[in-house]
Amino acid sequence: MAEMLSASTRNIDLKDRVEIYREAGAAEYWIFDLDEGSVRIYRFGENRHAPVAVKSFGAIVSTSLLPGFSLNLPSIRRVIGLESKASLLPPPPPDRLDRRSGRHAKKVPLLVLRDNWLAEE
Repeated sequence: MAEMLSASTRNIDLKDRVEIYREAGAAEYWIFDLDEGSVRIYRFGENRHAPVAVKSFGAIVSTSLLPGFSLNLPSIRRVIGLESKASLLPPPPPDRLDRRSGRHAKKVPLLVLRDNWLAEE
């Protein structure tokens, strides 16, 4: 299970949802926190009450549940432009004029899963 932490439900996500997923039998729960630039990784078989790891968005994270799978967070940040909160707004459609600047909006790269890696296409 993996979720993005929402500012409006932060306390619920960090306490209640952890308990819900643990009691439901989830093996792992990843919480991505955009405000802190981190991912909390819970592995309930190793520690039932606290994350076993807190990784920065500069890390490559993996799980033993999916052998060979890695999530390259720096590449994802670069591709989707997570340098500021303003970049969290959806990008303009490709080949459309930007109303503010009058210029054509840049095309947004497509991410595809290849050999367990997200790649730009």
